[in-house]
Amino acid sequence: MTCIAAVTDGKTVWMGGDSAGVDDNFDLGIGRETKVWQNGGILFGASGSFRVAQVLRWHMSVPEDKTREPLEYITGSLVDAMRYTLEAYGALTKWEEDSTENMGGDILIGYKGHVFEMWGDFGVGELIHDYGAVGCGGALACGSLATTEFFELKPRERVELALEAAERHSGGVRGPMVIMEST
Repeated sequence: MTCIAAVTDGKTVWMGGDSAGVDDNFDLGIGRETKVWQNGGILFGASGSFRVAQVLRWHMSVPEDKTREPLEYITGSLVDAMRYTLEAYGALTKWEEDSTENMGGDILIGYKGHVFEMWGDFGVGELIHDYGAVGCGGALACGSLATTEFFELKPRERVELALEAAERHSGGVRGPMVIMEST
């Protein structure tokens, strides 16, 4: 259970995440390890499997091929590096029904002033709004981000408010909140 929220101004991405760890019995633990991190100049925020986040954070070598358009880079070189690393560390699973690869969660990616959402099957979408959110509190955070779009708030303040709304209304979201920015 998680909430990861991000906002961009077209140049910088601000991304924040909570610290909750909730199991199938809804037992809650608060982790020291953040769900938002940078690797190779790319900002990541992961919901779902802690193992996937740990492998991507500490063991993935981010490819240097960054001359292509951001979406082409993310869906090509970066997805390939993620899949390779997750498989090498035993963190890539396959659905029994059709053997589709899955990473057990969703990830927000901040890259070159863009916010991308990556789903568990490695499908990627660039969001049309200047914001996005994933996790069990994602819809709550998106509601907050949609309304704060019309006020003169700093992007970091919008992320803070979105995470606060998710924490207030979702049993699976708890602080402390960690917010990072990347250019």
